[in-house]
Amino acid sequence: MPVEIKINGPQLALPRPEIDLISPMRSTAVSAGSYEVRFRVRSNLPLLRVELSANDQPVLRAAGLDNLPKNRAGQFEKELTQVVDLARGPNELKITAVSAGGGQVTPIILSYVNQPVRVMIDRIEPVAQPGESIAAQASQDHRLSFASPTPEGRAFLHGRVVWANEQDPRIDQPLGVRAWVNGFQQVAPETIPRAAAKLERPFKIPLLLSRDRGNRVELELSGLEQEADDRSYFSVDCQRPESQQRLHLLVVGVDLPAAAGSASKPAAPAVEDLLAAMKADKSGPSQFKTAAFSSGRVYGPLTGHVSPGQVITQLMRIRTALRIRGAQEFANDVVMVYYQGSEAMDAGGQSYLLTSASRFDKKLDRSAISNTQLEGLLGKSPGAHLVLLDVDRTAGPTQLAQGPGWPSESRIGLIRSSWLAGKATPHEARLVAGLMESLSGSHNLLEIKSRMADRYVQLEKKYPKSLNSTLHVPTPLQELVLLGSE
Repeated sequence: MPVEIKINGPQLALPRPEIDLISPMRSTAVSAGSYEVRFRVRSNLPLLRVELSANDQPVLRAAGLDNLPKNRAGQFEKELTQVVDLARGPNELKITAVSAGGGQVTPIILSYVNQPVRVMIDRIEPVAQPGESIAAQASQDHRLSFASPTPEGRAFLHGRVVWANEQDPRIDQPLGVRAWVNGFQQVAPETIPRAAAKLERPFKIPLLLSRDRGNRVELELSGLEQEADDRSYFSVDCQRPESQQRLHLLVVGVDLPAAAGSASKPAAPAVEDLLAAMKADKSGPSQFKTAAFSSGRVYGPLTGHVSPGQVITQLMRIRTALRIRGAQEFANDVVMVYYQGSEAMDAGGQSYLLTSASRFDKKLDRSAISNTQLEGLLGKSPGAHLVLLDVDRTAGPTQLAQGPGWPSESRIGLIRSSWLAGKATPHEARLVAGLMESLSGSHNLLEIKSRMADRYVQLEKKYPKSLNSTLHVPTPLQELVLLGSE
């Protein structure tokens, strides 16, 4: 009788589909918010499903797979194209092809990154000579210069913001340019209007040059990344600089009397002492002038019961006054805020200036003013800014390494003295005493910083672990003149 013989062996695997990438050929970075993906699928067996997904969301499912013709190699073949909208950052795309032989998945990463825009400087136009311009020229090392100095301190800067790609979604968004000259923020237009050339937006910014040589001009775009080697930093010389300055002085003394205090409770910040240190001549109840400032104004002083709203209101008054004045004339304004009171620091390192409301309301974001908030309010105002903090630490870490939570890259100067010992601050350790001594014989902010630093070295030896100081003077503000020559 016949014998049945069974032979067990490995079954032949059916071939899976093949996926060929046409565009892109591999994972890559793109600078547009959408991308046309092209790919080809080939299979020895009929295709059951072909899909494209982006970030786990289906964007394409191929139709008509039942009637696919075969190519010359005898394979079923399908080429597909799909425009995919991309989110900023990495986007994970997956192409899936399935046949009776199984499935094949090809992943792609498309990283959507905005290309930096360029700031192009074209020329400087003196105000007194409209139509007469000094063209900008770039050297081989990409540094910007001008063939000759401007004849006067008042001028208009003409330039352009240039995009690299018409599909950049930011190209139609509102755009502003901020400008600083020697640390003074200029009154630049809040938005730059669109132009006929889609990839460019021209701008015109008023500049006030206060030095005869090396006026440092800095430009910054609002919310847009700039190329690292663009020409947003440059220097300009000037034949007749505008050196006159105006000072806006806000004085705050939280829970301190306006008159002289007792031995146990110090007096509020003495406006008279500050003005005397700057050798000021009073011309009215709140008006004065010095050798460095053609005019000055005292805001406040805020003493006794002080709320956060009162401080913010005064800062807004100053900002409004500067914007109105800047719209009418070119100006070099200095805003100086002197605060005497207490500070507290939270667990995250954020520092707060306490107000009278902080005694009853322990939510500091409501009853106090954070340094971040203060820096933000001043940073939106024209002019140069200097904050003077004469404080004692009432809450939070008292380690000397704990700073005031002031941004290290801030353009706003900060001189701060913080008493950590928990008892009455000695007069010599108060900031006002150090300022009065350092202003005498100093010309600019850099010299004042140097004198204050020497003073704190001695004070910290005398009062170990009791005093913490901060001397943040940005480079453009180092030559800011606070005490002119008589």
